[in-house]
Amino acid sequence: MREVTFFWKRSNVSHLVTGPITEVIQSMYFISYARRVPKDIRCIFKVHFQPGMGPADIERVGFIELIEVLMDAENDGDGTILLARLSHPASNLSARINGTSAVPGACFL
Repeated sequence: MREVTFFWKRSNVSHLVTGPITEVIQSMYFISYARRVPKDIRCIFKVHFQPGMGPADIERVGFIELIEVLMDAENDGDGTILLARLSHPASNLSARINGTSAVPGACFL
C-alpha cells in the first residue's frame, strides 16, 4: 500500500469538481467519516465559509448535502463543524472499491 497526498491550487479546484465550491467555502478540513458505504458517504468537516456565506449555502455546491450543523462558529476565525453527505463520482467509486481514505485533519480546500 502506498500513501499519496494530493495538492492543488485554489484556482484549479473549480475545474476538478462541480458546483461553485470556491464561491461558498474558504477552507474545508476533514475530521472523520461518520459512515462510508458506496452510496452513502457521510463525513464530519470543519468549514470556513466565504464572507456572507453559511451552512445553508453549501447546497449550492451540488455534490455536498448538509445533514446537520454540529457546532456553529463562535468567532470569525472559528470554523463551523458539520455533518455532510458526499455524492461525487470519485468519492462513490472510492468507497465502492475501498481504495482510498482520508486522513483526519486533511485540508481539502
